[in-house]
Amino acid sequence: NDLKDWRYYHLIIFALMGAGGGLLGALFNSLNKCITMHRMAHVRKRKLSREFWSVLEAILVISATTLLVFICAAAFSTCISHDHDVIVMSNSSEYESERNSYFCPAVDDHGTVGDYHNDVSTILFNSQEVATQLLFHLKNAFTLNSLWIVFVLYFLVSCWTLGTPVSSGLFIPCIVTGALYGRLVGTFFETYNVPLLSPLFGEVYPGIYALIGSASFLSGVMRMTLSLTVIMIEATQQVTFGVPIMVSVVVAKWVGDIFTAGIYDINIQLKKIPYMEWDSPEHMDRLSAEDIMSKDIKYLPLISKVETIDTILRTTTHSAFPVTEDNASSPGPKVPLLYRSKRLISEGEEEETAFESSMYRYQKKGLPQGPSGNIQGSLATRRAGKMAEGEDQEGQKELVLHGMILRTQLVTLLKNNLFIDENEQADPRTILTHDQMMQEYPRFSENLKRELTDEEKAKYIDLSPYMNPCPYLITSNSPLPQVFTLFRTMGLRHLPVIKATGNFVGIITRHDLTHDNLHRVRKHHKLSAARVSAVDSSA
Repeated sequence: NDLKDWRYYHLIIFALMGAGGGLLGALFNSLNKCITMHRMAHVRKRKLSREFWSVLEAILVISATTLLVFICAAAFSTCISHDHDVIVMSNSSEYESERNSYFCPAVDDHGTVGDYHNDVSTILFNSQEVATQLLFHLKNAFTLNSLWIVFVLYFLVSCWTLGTPVSSGLFIPCIVTGALYGRLVGTFFETYNVPLLSPLFGEVYPGIYALIGSASFLSGVMRMTLSLTVIMIEATQQVTFGVPIMVSVVVAKWVGDIFTAGIYDINIQLKKIPYMEWDSPEHMDRLSAEDIMSKDIKYLPLISKVETIDTILRTTTHSAFPVTEDNASSPGPKVPLLYRSKRLISEGEEEETAFESSMYRYQKKGLPQGPSGNIQGSLATRRAGKMAEGEDQEGQKELVLHGMILRTQLVTLLKNNLFIDENEQADPRTILTHDQMMQEYPRFSENLKRELTDEEKAKYIDLSPYMNPCPYLITSNSPLPQVFTLFRTMGLRHLPVIKATGNFVGIITRHDLTHDNLHRVRKHHKLSAARVSAVDSSA
């Protein structure tokens, strides 16, 4: 009920406070960006372990914060008497015990016993939630000088701790810092009583300044609008302040966007997190999947050697791997378990598996044909044609994609020792069930934590029962907006790319679809097109 009186002309004040919150938020984000870049360049790239330096920085932050809090409470505070000045704008018993008298005298200069509280320690020595309530509900309890000291301290310490292993958070520290900023504005006009502005400022309680200041500063840092308005209304239970809060947070976001991005966007860019926007960038229609896909592919055969799987897990950080076979390689004596149930028997020829048949279906040359046009001939003849046609015109292997397998699945298979010898077929009775594969959910291991023996590395694993045989695919000439929409709507992490002939040529991940990477690819694409045009014109 204390925060109930405002008039339409007060919206001018709230908009100006929103602009100030946007400027402070932009300054906060810029300082934190510089600190984070220094931390990434120096603190986390030392010769000793990263954990050691992180813990050392956390100890330094805690020690410095504790020292500064005690110095400010002892040297820069003001002891305020409760007898005549302090007004509690709600139930006094609720906040009476929260005001402490650290470093305040028991008696005044005249020898009279007084009831004093330390305004700096009242904020700093209480929890952040209680400090916010005190800034919202106490009137005449804080001096202008003390508010300046505490505001600067909170601003700098919050900026420093963000990004450290200290679980300090961001939301509540920003609310406290913004409340201090709002109380500074209210206390300034209360103290100096500017004649021209007193009709505007004099009718508003100090708690309203703290509320608008916390909302505007939080919006200037995080660039939230509607959700922040709802949060602040729910926190204060003052629906009547929906419009002032909305005005302040919108203005704060507009002003902050002029100078910097939001704090989350900055950290996403610095840490190179593959965050996808809602829509693809403009003017990207001329780019295709082939322009952005990764061509350096780490893939596994259907029946992979354990040593190959262990090496690829230790040398890469990919979350999934294509399961392929190149057209120039022989399937070997073992038949993958997934394709063993269906067999095709050519008339007068040896038995052939469906897997072996699928490896030739993409070939167009080098295979003898019967009168009806169907491919015929012995398995040896087909393998000979396959060896001849196993590479494309650029000398690269033509890969046939059979599916995708997750990194966590490979680690689970290695943990369960599902190995077979070189001339041994996989036993269907040893296949892991879905429940067995998901035993470690949601905390799957990213790497095998033990060393494999030489005997184990010489064995094989049949990946066909565990791979995804029907992943989403896209052709290499698909336009970029189509690729982006498919990724966004289906929530994909990887998208295999194939040619029109069906050969596997690349893979697209979230890193390839970030706006920064797409703009970089588009710039390179335009330069390449300009060079080609220059060569054609000169010719």
